[in-house]
Amino acid sequence: MYCDGQNGLIKAIKSVWFNTKIQRCLFHVWMNVRQKLTLNPETQAGQELLCLSRKLLKIKSIEHANNWQSKFKIWNDKYYEFISQKVLILKLVKFDLHM
Repeated sequence: MYCDGQNGLIKAIKSVWFNTKIQRCLFHVWMNVRQKLTLNPETQAGQELLCLSRKLLKIKSIEHANNWQSKFKIWNDKYYEFISQKVLILKLVKFDLHM
């Protein structure tokens, strides 16, 4: 079954049809990519991922899907170190020492 990936819908489907395979529709995947990357990514990794992600909407066969997955794996391998980096943001709080 294809859906937009909403957790409530997925839980409802699985509660009725236990063994149903669920796949997010490519349009909603593309919309999430646009939201996260924007249409003007600043990094080379983001630019390449956006270009690759645009091809999602053109997949029409298993062969195209397999080809896309291969290209995504190449992208993932190329930028593995970059996408594994995490940032820790600390919120600085001022305390009045005289209270």
